[in-house]
Amino acid sequence: MAAAVAVPAARPTEAKPLSARLTRERLLPDADGMIHLAVHDRGKGIAQAERTRVFEPFYRPAGIGEAAGSWGLGLSLVKQIAERHAGSARCTDRAGGGTSFIVTLRGV
Repeated sequence: MAAAVAVPAARPTEAKPLSARLTRERLLPDADGMIHLAVHDRGKGIAQAERTRVFEPFYRPAGIGEAAGSWGLGLSLVKQIAERHAGSARCTDRAGGGTSFIVTLRGV
């Protein structure tokens, strides 16, 4: 089962549709009973030294500021919610360029 989802950007003047493909198979628990939800992009990426820091409240990577519509809270909240559900959140580089964010939760 797959579905495409269109989500408008936060600012109507900069609206760029985001499409995502969700597949049921990817949301089934693995052999350890964990579910891994990954979000990938093809942006400029995040330096390895900053990958843990992006989960700190109000932290924004170099060159990203409030003018870009970022306050540095979203990823911090994602990590806190995942950890309160015995899970985790991490940031890695993506093969071919970009970044991957992986949230891991215990399957039910």
